[in-house]
Amino acid sequence: MKNKLLANIGLSLALVTVALGGALPSTASTVASASVPAATTTAGTDVTVRPTTATWTSAARPRASHQGSRYLAVTHRNATYLKFSDPALARAASGRATLELKVVSSSARSGSIRVQSVGSGWSSRLTHRSARGFSGRVVGTGPTPRSGATLAVPVRLTGSATVALKITHSSAVRRILFAKSGQSGPRLRVTTARTAAVESTRTSPVVSTIVPSADAMVASLSPSQNYGSQDQLSSRGSGTSLLESYLRFTLPSAPSGTTLTGVTMQVRTSNDSTAASRDTTRFAVLDNTGWTETGLTWANRPTATGAALASLANTTALNTLYRATGSVTSLSGKLGKPVTVRMTGSGLDNIRVLSREVGYTPYMPALVLTFSPTTTATPTATPTPTPTPTPTPTPTPTPTTAPVAVSVPAPSPTAAPSPTASPTPTASPSPTASPTPTTSPSPTASPSPTTAPAPTTPPAEPQESGRRVFAHYFPPYPVSLDNQTWTSDYYARNYLSVLGEGGKHAAYGGLLRDRPLGVTPGGSDYKIANLRTEVRQAKAAGIDGFTLNIMGASGSNWDAGVNLMKAARDVGGFTVVPNVDANGGIATLTPDAVAAKLAELYTYSSAEKVGGEFLLSSFYAEKKGAAWWDQVVTALEAKFQVPVKFMAVFLNASDTNMKAFAPFSYGFSNWGVRTPDSVERAPDYASKAHVLGRRWMEPVAFQDARPKSLTFAEAGNSEAFRAMWSRARRGADMVQVVTWNDYSESTQINPSMAHGHVLTDLTKYYSSWFKTGAAPAITEDHVFVTHRVHRFSVLGTTLGINAWTNTLGGMSKPPRDTVEGLVFLKQPATLKLVSGGSAQSFSLPAGSSAVTIPLRDGEVRATLVRDGATVMDLTSNRDVTALPLVQDFQYWAFGR
Repeated sequence: MKNKLLANIGLSLALVTVALGGALPSTASTVASASVPAATTTAGTDVTVRPTTATWTSAARPRASHQGSRYLAVTHRNATYLKFSDPALARAASGRATLELKVVSSSARSGSIRVQSVGSGWSSRLTHRSARGFSGRVVGTGPTPRSGATLAVPVRLTGSATVALKITHSSAVRRILFAKSGQSGPRLRVTTARTAAVESTRTSPVVSTIVPSADAMVASLSPSQNYGSQDQLSSRGSGTSLLESYLRFTLPSAPSGTTLTGVTMQVRTSNDSTAASRDTTRFAVLDNTGWTETGLTWANRPTATGAALASLANTTALNTLYRATGSVTSLSGKLGKPVTVRMTGSGLDNIRVLSREVGYTPYMPALVLTFSPTTTATPTATPTPTPTPTPTPTPTPTPTTAPVAVSVPAPSPTAAPSPTASPTPTASPSPTASPTPTTSPSPTASPSPTTAPAPTTPPAEPQESGRRVFAHYFPPYPVSLDNQTWTSDYYARNYLSVLGEGGKHAAYGGLLRDRPLGVTPGGSDYKIANLRTEVRQAKAAGIDGFTLNIMGASGSNWDAGVNLMKAARDVGGFTVVPNVDANGGIATLTPDAVAAKLAELYTYSSAEKVGGEFLLSSFYAEKKGAAWWDQVVTALEAKFQVPVKFMAVFLNASDTNMKAFAPFSYGFSNWGVRTPDSVERAPDYASKAHVLGRRWMEPVAFQDARPKSLTFAEAGNSEAFRAMWSRARRGADMVQVVTWNDYSESTQINPSMAHGHVLTDLTKYYSSWFKTGAAPAITEDHVFVTHRVHRFSVLGTTLGINAWTNTLGGMSKPPRDTVEGLVFLKQPATLKLVSGGSAQSFSLPAGSSAVTIPLRDGEVRATLVRDGATVMDLTSNRDVTALPLVQDFQYWAFGR
């Protein structure tokens, strides 16, 4: 569903005090502190208060926001919401006011208008779904209005300076439309109580907290783009990508007998990984208030210098409220009027703060104004108590680790390659066929260096940052297909053999080049028992859950997915994210039919949730288009009562695709590239997603080599893998390891014949670094060696098979014939690498280092020596050969 920062910081709105008697928390956007003295009411002053926020919701479109609508609509199922903020509301005579609404059109002839007092913790992006359960006591009723009339409804107030109202009709099926803005827009008419105390005995200050009526960020790299609907604001003051934010506040007039004596600007940093900043953030007051939240861009933004209001420095914590004392003179002559506040940065380190679209008043930007009494005197009348609001407590956020901030790069589109497919076995058992994910291309690259030292620094006390690591699970390749001994099971007979499945894979030398590590045949429940094993293996590798590739709505792959939900539930502490594959048969169904199948999976407790809402992912999202996915999500929520956050995973994470999916998506990802240099040259997708207020899930893969298409991408031993993790640490919110077990593309990291447990061991290290923000302490020595089993120029001895090319997805990095040693040392040591009788030794420091030697035919070995003693001596289980039966361009691995 649409991104809500509130949910991600774990807030439970149900726990917040309801100040106005409604189910929604009442958090006043203008709060008068205990400063309105008791007094005897005499003749008062008439005040007209316009709403700071006005919107309506539709049951027919439960996820739609109508903030841009010209009118406000009411039926028995549609509701209008109005929010008013003014100190005068706290001083209403007899606690009453009159709500006036101009009727544009009405065909209703019976029933009545009902006005309820609800909490104020919502924004103009309120939807029917997010407003479910919003109810409160009825504070006024009125007759069914006629077109052209002005409806006047007496309402009771509660003594708060903020009033939020929900307006419905008892029976109207056809909509009643009210004017939304201008002189005909909604208004509260209030007669304030004039008292001797107010006029002459005020002794306590009045404190008003004002939230924006509009706010928007603008970006120099996208001068015509509007970001007004996003729930974050940002600023950056130097570099090629400048960011500014604009906030419009409607200032109250000074309460009678007071003058403005204090101004505070307050903002809350988001829990976005790039929200913290060490630079100075400046706020200036401008007179230009003619811009709109949905129309403001870099090109048309106000450019006047303005008066300096306040500044903040070293806002280095995430999800934290910061306050800056402001200049009273900057607001001189502006009380009772709208003003614009511009937020700018001083350097490259951008700040990200929550905007009013976050939907929760205490987390919105705010101006806090203090009005102090100008005179004091003895009251001349017997006081009558005036109620004051009960403040709503603000929950304490969970601290997170602030990573390095990144900048927003210029748009750089990528191309989408052609997908490949996995075959269907012809013997029993029969895994079903399905398309498999593909890789986005990248331009050619220069060769990578042969040494890459990367010393580590152990963290004192690593703290989790809330980042999550998932691995993509591909059902066609479970641990066992037929519950047979691994030397003669279905993998051995049909997938690894050139003549397997009746010779259908002979043209490319067999379907696969690797397989899962064999297991002892089990009982009748072997399928779910093996899945439990895989879940435990993934947990041990630091993986939090699987993204489950869903290709069809029935058959063996669907059944495997259901079993995976059960297995994760049984093991515990591990989740599953349904991932709809747009290349699969399930994508040919209607959105309602897809939602119905997904709803079955969401009944399991193992389904991943974010802030109480289920996570739904995808593959090749752009293939079906944004509208189709939006309908799937809407159907889940409206028909099956399954609240969803949607992750759009693209082949091409272009600006166009991101913007098309942003209105209903929680975050984005792509399938990624597979060569070290293409990883480093890829656009800064995380920042692009963050600018749109969305999360970014970084793809991480060890390699990609596809027998069926006879193509591979040159991963440079472990270099691409390390580069992807490094990129993830620079700004991603999540990681998707691509993949856990897609053997048709050789992207698998699960324990296998070709690399044992090496890749899961490496994943454990790098996932910990990603989550905590610090490299894990190295307390034991580890050596991991990768190599291919033949050089690039060597052809297979089986006739009739074409040679492989290193051009997968357009990534044509020159092939690399190397043996790599990737070591993690607690103390300095010497590593000796041997390939085909040729040896080379490296003196390496404590920490992590990567070194390479040329690949030669023969045995591959690694020996680690410290202080003259051999620490470990390792040998590969596969020699390098000049006469392979078939070509195999995956990297094999060994080590411990």
